[in-house]
Amino acid sequence: KTSVTPQKRSRGKKQPSTDPDAEANDNDEGSPTKRSRKSPGKKMTVLGPVPASYEEAGPEDRMILHMKENEGKGWGEIQKAIEEVTGNKLVGSTLRVRYMKLKVNFVVFEKEDEQVLMQSKKEIEDKFEVEKWQKIAGSIESKTGNKYPSSAVQKKYKELNKKSNGNGVAVKDKE
Repeated sequence: KTSVTPQKRSRGKKQPSTDPDAEANDNDEGSPTKRSRKSPGKKMTVLGPVPASYEEAGPEDRMILHMKENEGKGWGEIQKAIEEVTGNKLVGSTLRVRYMKLKVNFVVFEKEDEQVLMQSKKEIEDKFEVEKWQKIAGSIESKTGNKYPSSAVQKKYKELNKKSNGNGVAVKDKE
């Protein structure tokens, strides 16, 4: 039995193309150049970008807020009204998502609460850091029966992490 290597297919004659981009690449030498893609930019909705404050909100955004909060309208009714005003068809959850973004953007934080926010975040993270190592020590004890203080567990972890070059995989000593 002899194996036969398949022959390459020949290109044959070029068929005329109706693609306008193909005409630009219509040279017989070498392979055609790749068709450039349009860069995927941010999709702009029919309603434009979400405003950062109520003052910047357009009539459509104010209408969404008014109909939802003051009139208690459902999303179907709001969608119909917005489509009538803009003349554009909206899809799916566009209004619900936009409403949530509007609500988040329009929150006015009191000046004194800014410092409390920063302080509270630090307190919670510090508390979590202590609890985290206690839980890890508890997990080791439940799995192996060996009990270690949380500070020793944290110290050992840092040593192991340093030995493993920060990739989280402990390096075993060579014997």
